[in-house]
Amino acid sequence: MSITDFSLRNRTAVFALCFLIVILGVGSYLSLPKESNPSITIPIIVVTIPYFGVSPNDLESLVTKKVETKLDEIRQVKELRSTTSEGLVSIEVEFEPNMDIESALQRVREKVNQAKSEIPADAEEPIITEINFDEFPIMMLNLSGEYGLFHLKEIAENLQDEIKQIKGILSVDLSGELEREVQVDVDPVKLRSYNLGLTDVIETIAEENLTIPGGSVNGGTVSYTVRVPGEFDDPGIVGDLVVTAVDGRPVYVRDLARVRFGVKERSTISRQDGVECISLSISKRSGESILRIADEVLAIVDRAEPNLPPTTKITVVADQSVEIRRMVNEL
Repeated sequence: MSITDFSLRNRTAVFALCFLIVILGVGSYLSLPKESNPSITIPIIVVTIPYFGVSPNDLESLVTKKVETKLDEIRQVKELRSTTSEGLVSIEVEFEPNMDIESALQRVREKVNQAKSEIPADAEEPIITEINFDEFPIMMLNLSGEYGLFHLKEIAENLQDEIKQIKGILSVDLSGELEREVQVDVDPVKLRSYNLGLTDVIETIAEENLTIPGGSVNGGTVSYTVRVPGEFDDPGIVGDLVVTAVDGRPVYVRDLARVRFGVKERSTISRQDGVECISLSISKRSGESILRIADEVLAIVDRAEPNLPPTTKITVVADQSVEIRRMVNEL
């Protein structure tokens, strides 16, 4: 008996089976995550330690060698590679391919914490990161307008909060924005005249800019939390802080420094067509659908655009879903 004869005699069952296979195939196609790049685990962890103002030779002896000695104690480490430059130490820890990356991260953190007691206390906090392609941005939006970066940042943050609500979003990072900060420009000549050091000014500001918890007060059936708010909400307060006293006369911060409300030094700059803008980089969680997330992000942008100030422009400068749709359609 041939397959053809069997199929002809049982054509109803064959038609039902083919229909079931088609339904299962369509369902599988719709549920499968579609990506242009496979999810690959790279067994490399990078430890970065900033120590500004220190030369590479000093950094190597003060930081690099001591951290490397601790990291070399980890079993299954295949290779250690370090780069020491002006004010920065970067150490790559490569593990064997069969090493669980979460376990490797935990061990690296433990060894770096042990090494912190041996490196200078004024070095910055070590930054430990893994190389994960899944965390690379899947979309990038540029937000521009003719009304300044401060107002543009407020709009970008509102858009950022809304995009973060999408299921499967890992992070939405801003770049190119301006941040305000209180700047205290200390005059070294005035410091010496009062026999003070820069740390005296720093400690005075740090100790006053605190909100102190005061415990709780029970009032019958109600319990009240008590706290003493002390964080500054006006930059003018900083200049009125007392650093010390000379002959019974207080010496204020304003006597030693110029206090002003300025702009934080920028670490990123975004431009589009020669005009400064703010960029939003959108990353998804591993295993989530790029196509669904991209559609939801574009829907949020379409809803937001009519309510934005005139001259506001949102441009999609990168979108992995476009390439994926093309690949899937060709397939």
